[in-house]
Amino acid sequence: MNKRALFKSLLILVFELSFFGAFSQVESDSLRTKELEALVVTATRNERTMGLLPMPVSLIPQSQIKTMGSLRLNDVLSEQTGLLVVPQINAQGNGIQLQGFNPDYTLILIDGEPIIGRYTGSLELSRIAVGNIKQIEIVKGPSSSLYGSDALAGVINIITEKSIENHGMGKHPVRH
Repeated sequence: MNKRALFKSLLILVFELSFFGAFSQVESDSLRTKELEALVVTATRNERTMGLLPMPVSLIPQSQIKTMGSLRLNDVLSEQTGLLVVPQINAQGNGIQLQGFNPDYTLILIDGEPIIGRYTGSLELSRIAVGNIKQIEIVKGPSSSLYGSDALAGVINIITEKSIENHGMGKHPVRH
């Protein structure tokens, strides 16, 4: 009987140890990461991935803006191909030429809303800091069917980081 109890104990021990080995095994693929494609809203006013857009769009992510080391928006935009930041002679500020069009035909948006204060296509882009910018979407090509005649050359949409909602503070979304 002593041998039988020893045999049962040994059998139970082997049985339990076999489970511990199975639980400690980790698949090598279980820690695999996948990078998602960036979503662009400006080109179609709907969220789409870069591969499904009907027109050429350049995307400048926040990581690239930080890598540039630029502190102002005009410095970031002047580094982009196919885009020319030109100083305006008669007005203060800079204009942005896309595809050779006059700066009057390039629409600049912040979070999908047109920047107020344009005068003959020029804006004071050096006053806009890049610290809060999440990404910049540049649509090269006519977007006047979506955004009106100001977007004949293209659209530049500056998307900012969304701030944390202040609970207890009012919010009144009215546009004039």
